[in-house]
Amino acid sequence: MDKNHKKMLNELEGSDRELRRGWAIVVLTISVFLSAFHLYVAGFGLPGIGSKTFLIIHVLIGLNLVFCMFPIKKGMRQVKIPWYDLLLAGVSLIVGVYIIQNQTSSSIMSGRPTDIDLIFGLALIILVLEATRRVVGKPLVIIALVFIAYFFLGEFIPSQFQHTRGDFERFVYEITYRNNGIFGTPPIYASAQFVFIFILFGAVLESTGAGKMFIDLALRMFGKYKGGPAKASVVASGLMGSISGSSTANAVTTGTFTIPLMKKVGFKPHVAGGIEVAASSSGQFLPPIMGAAAFIMVEFTGIPYYEIIKSAFIPAILAYIGILFMVHFEATKHNIVGIDKQELVSGRRLLAQQGYLLIPILVLLYFLVGIRVSVNNSAFFSIIVMVVLAVFVQRFKDNFIRTSVVASGLIVLTILFPFLIGSINQGLEAVNGLLNINFFSAETIRWKPEILFLILLSVVLALIFAISQKKMKIENTSVTFSSKQLLTGFETAARNALSIIVACATAGILIGGYNHIRLINEVY
Repeated sequence: MDKNHKKMLNELEGSDRELRRGWAIVVLTISVFLSAFHLYVAGFGLPGIGSKTFLIIHVLIGLNLVFCMFPIKKGMRQVKIPWYDLLLAGVSLIVGVYIIQNQTSSSIMSGRPTDIDLIFGLALIILVLEATRRVVGKPLVIIALVFIAYFFLGEFIPSQFQHTRGDFERFVYEITYRNNGIFGTPPIYASAQFVFIFILFGAVLESTGAGKMFIDLALRMFGKYKGGPAKASVVASGLMGSISGSSTANAVTTGTFTIPLMKKVGFKPHVAGGIEVAASSSGQFLPPIMGAAAFIMVEFTGIPYYEIIKSAFIPAILAYIGILFMVHFEATKHNIVGIDKQELVSGRRLLAQQGYLLIPILVLLYFLVGIRVSVNNSAFFSIIVMVVLAVFVQRFKDNFIRTSVVASGLIVLTILFPFLIGSINQGLEAVNGLLNINFFSAETIRWKPEILFLILLSVVLALIFAISQKKMKIENTSVTFSSKQLLTGFETAARNALSIIVACATAGILIGGYNHIRLINEVY
């Protein structure tokens, strides 16, 4: 995603803050940490910490990023983080550290929180609501505030909606410290365990140039037919939506290319925009990577994710067929023709140039549906394959000998690493004593034998694609993947996940309040 696309996406999502220099580096560092942390947990599990601590880190780092990225109101065009947002970002971290350190304290475990516990709990609720207002908007916050008011004023409401009033202390305790509030309900668990890692998969794949590849592939398939660019837009948005966690990012990535093409061949501007929006929004229903609601369904119902995507596949395809029919009718009505076949990229050449970007998606489907590995592990393995392919294809073609040495070194390191894990973990445990913390354990760094096989397979496939490109005299691929693109993908994933994080945290407030109302009605 280039600079202009990124700026457009940020403005659409409510963040017009363009940080520079040190501020941008700080936000990048926090974003990369959050993404890398989720990637590690997806592959190896929790690094010696409890699941609740994982959820706390997920929410509080997310809140920290919201106050660093999103201004108090739109249109401010800030180039640095103002003092009040720095204060809120700092308070988010302090609240997170406090809750982690005191989650097993006697006052919390006994259900008798101290005044300090309540102050930090109330601060968390306020931070979540303010972050939700900035990222998602006022409607969800208003719903939460109405529900909170109902919690305290329910005794004055007549008829069946009346309930025994809850007290302030119990409300804050239930919402922030118990497992049926912010840090224990299905929405936030689904956000942390499943949604984030798939958003990361989509962001890293998009940073490799997959968005342009989907568009070129769709144009090759449908561009020559009646209304071709619009049909290609629908297909490209579907392909991008099937691996993207954000409808907005999907529309920006594909729409900036396809909307001008649709207008060029004769579609009216508002029709072109409507087609792109319909296709991009429907991407949330298309497997293998669906929207957050699918993962919340997994948590609420206990139905395996692969069963949900199997059930969703046919309705999603029918939705896209319906959009394609409407595009065809519109093109027929206005006699809009397709693109000259000579202007389209050769399909064989396109697959040789960028076809390797489809392999991570096939790997994801194999692990997720074929052998039914866990959702987290499937995404983790696919990201490994994606990064290795993106790094080595272009480099094998440009400098075979040097790249072969680097690839051999990577393979040797991968073979030796399992034997070094014990020593590394001992060193990390020593850090616990030096810093007087209890974060690292003997299982902080772990390993999976599948990683070696996937790296070997990816290197071989990268070599095959490089040889194919050399024979076909393909000069350059669309993107030369480097650490910069990887970091950009990690940052984009963290940014795209913020709306999910704050919305799920707010849902935790609603669910926690409802659970407590039900409890006090049963007791009294």
